[in-house]
Amino acid sequence: MIRTLWALGAFALALLPPAIAVFRHLGRRLRLTERALLGLALAPFALALPGLVFALVVPRVAIAQCFWQSEFIWAVAARWPRRPAAMMGPGAAPPPEITEPVPARGEGFPALAAVGTAVALALGIVAIPFAVPYVRMWSDAWFHSSAIIEIGLRGVPPQDPLFSGIPFYYFWYYHFTLALLGTVTGVSPFHGQALMNAWAAVVLALAAAQTAYRAFGRAAALWAGAIAILGVNPCGWLYALARSMVGETRGLAQTVASLNTITGAELALSWFFPHNHVSMLNRFWTGTALTPAIALAAATAWSLVRGVERPARGAWLRSFLLALATLAFHPAYGALATAALGAALVVVALRGEGRGAAVAGIAALAVALVAALPYIRACSVPGATTPARLGFYAPNARSLLLAIAPWWIVAWPAFAFGRSRPAARLAILTAAIAVAMSVVVVLPELNSEKLFYLAWVSLTPLVAGGFVVWCERLRLPGIARITIMAMLLVPTSGLYALGAAMDRRSPGMLMEHEGAGARNRPLETADEAEAYRFLRERTDIGAAVIEAPLPWVNQPVTILGERRLFCGRLDVYLANHFGAEGAPRPEIRALMEEFEVRRGIQRALFGTGELDTAQRLYLRHFGAALYLLLRRSENPPSVWDGFRSRPDWAEVFANREIRIYRFGPS
Repeated sequence: MIRTLWALGAFALALLPPAIAVFRHLGRRLRLTERALLGLALAPFALALPGLVFALVVPRVAIAQCFWQSEFIWAVAARWPRRPAAMMGPGAAPPPEITEPVPARGEGFPALAAVGTAVALALGIVAIPFAVPYVRMWSDAWFHSSAIIEIGLRGVPPQDPLFSGIPFYYFWYYHFTLALLGTVTGVSPFHGQALMNAWAAVVLALAAAQTAYRAFGRAAALWAGAIAILGVNPCGWLYALARSMVGETRGLAQTVASLNTITGAELALSWFFPHNHVSMLNRFWTGTALTPAIALAAATAWSLVRGVERPARGAWLRSFLLALATLAFHPAYGALATAALGAALVVVALRGEGRGAAVAGIAALAVALVAALPYIRACSVPGATTPARLGFYAPNARSLLLAIAPWWIVAWPAFAFGRSRPAARLAILTAAIAVAMSVVVVLPELNSEKLFYLAWVSLTPLVAGGFVVWCERLRLPGIARITIMAMLLVPTSGLYALGAAMDRRSPGMLMEHEGAGARNRPLETADEAEAYRFLRERTDIGAAVIEAPLPWVNQPVTILGERRLFCGRLDVYLANHFGAEGAPRPEIRALMEEFEVRRGIQRALFGTGELDTAQRLYLRHFGAALYLLLRRSENPPSVWDGFRSRPDWAEVFANREIRIYRFGPS
């Protein structure tokens, strides 16, 4: 508990200087709660920016040095006068700021309710991964943690931790930010990702509330934050009940039993739509760069909605920075969110009302995209782009029909109510375009499923506004409104949270297929822990480890041993990011050929144990020290004992289960 509280406090304190600097210098003409949202949303992006410049300019600089120089810069900026006297002349007073009129009593933003909701949701969200190891490490968290360790140990630009010597062809601003924060929190990358998701929950809840307030008023802002995070799949508990009556898992007892793990809860609460769409909590309990991007895109939408209602130069600067931060954390999602917002602004401009503000908003988004291009290109295979095409993506269509089914009825009045207000019109157009994109834009592998989150977050202000209209038409008292909203939000989210909290599976399952003995397999045995400690403490920091090709994606050496792999798993990686249709580009073909060479060496070593002349020459000229790791359980006796007689391999570590050899040609 003390360590958890320390991590939360250190994380918040690390973000405080950039948040205050943004609050003071970019929040002019914003109300207090909006300034706080802006500072909070931009704090991680701002914290990492000076540190990244420092890391790229100064060779072999430690990540801790990058963190502290960045903190110093933002601490100075936080205290810097907003308008230096030298710019105003001797004795001159700063001109008065033209602020937005204060709303009448009872009509302003419900700060206490919105902030209280956001903080409560964030604390509940972060508690489960901190308490449940499997939830902390499952899904994409292992991949991202290996990248965080890579940057934390070896700096930027990073190499791929799964393929030593090859650039990390993935957007790594998220990982660099968490590597910086890890120096002060002292927690693992898995805990760091949980903390980042808690930050994202606060930003998303507040951004949704602020957008709903601008578009549909105070009452809508009361509900928007909770709806955004807990509102997906209000019928999930009914789907679980129906599943107990029909299908393979028939029987209420079996359905209830399936709710004791997070994956079991996903299966039980979904119905013909993707399991990861069962709840937005899935995003906040998954270590991934997508979750911060979702929150930042929501903040960008708020900034643009406010800018259309209250045009000002500062509004477009804020929108530019928020869009740039979204693109830095997740360029694919950021580009799609920017496209949806930009298309909505184009429609607003064509209608003629607020054309100047709409054009300024489009320009802010366009400049952000252009500014992000060098970073995106640096993180991509040269000449390669993620392919996208128009088509019908049925999984998202089913999610829109089934996972958020009742909300369409709830949101319907908002479409008519909001046509008279500029902010509401932009919110409606953005939601309509995002929903259309989620159905007709097809990306490689399962990436199209990410568009569902864009559609849902865009719909949230409309749902909140429509709920208020229904309540006023039906003249429902406050207790009835709370009861109805609780019935829509709590059952499914509560069952999903219960499944996550009760998940007692060992994270060792993440390193192998689920089997009879896998559930209780430790993350590392005593012998494995000894071997990984040897790798961390007794080998070169830039060393690469060769191990047998594993049938699963998660690789233990990159996390537990903190060393790069010679050749990890690649087939899913390439298809997921660069597409599998048609002939690959020359740059990708060269990359794939390099992987095949390494895979061939792997197969030879763990097959016959003999390398041909070309393979041996390749290893001799490899740019890092090479170690071979053998596990008794994965290799036959001929391989387990065979390397002791081979002159090219010197045994440097051995226990009952693990042997490690260093490559050194005789």
